[in-house]
Amino acid sequence: MAKVSKVERRAHALCGALARMTNGRPMQYRMARPIAIAAAVDDAAADAAIAYAIQKGWLIGDGEPPHSVCLDDGCIRSAASRRPARP
Repeated sequence: MAKVSKVERRAHALCGALARMTNGRPMQYRMARPIAIAAAVDDAAADAAIAYAIQKGWLIGDGEPPHSVCLDDGCIRSAASRRPARP
């Protein structure tokens, strides 16, 4: 299995925090800083992780650098693929 980078782990954490805030609904914009706080990611790391998630198609950002983000369908699919299988 390929090793996951820190920025990718943080991007997943941010997507998860945003999914919890929006009940998993796409296109529900939220401010980036509260998401970073909820995911326990500092500002600089959050900026890099948000940029990574936008590049991957997991998030959609507004602003440069993004000050608010929303889930894209890619984030929802990504989160679903990481859920452990139920016995």
